[in-house]
Amino acid sequence: MIELTKLNGDKFILNAEIIETVECVPDTMIVVFTGKRYIVREKSDEVIQKIIEYKQRAYSITASMAKYIEMIEERKREH
Repeated sequence: MIELTKLNGDKFILNAEIIETVECVPDTMIVVFTGKRYIVREKSDEVIQKIIEYKQRAYSITASMAKYIEMIEERKREH
């Protein structure tokens, strides 16, 4: 999830996993898989950076959990 700002200044949270495109028209417009469009104050490079940071955090946690589960399974096999 990433935090963005509507043109009126209201903050909202958007699921970064459903973003299809980020366009500059001239405001930044985000289009999600449902076809819904969001126009935000952030520049496109800021939105992209937020998406990258979100995915790094999300996949880092996933990778850590996978390693933990693998370690638990290995211990079970040893006993």
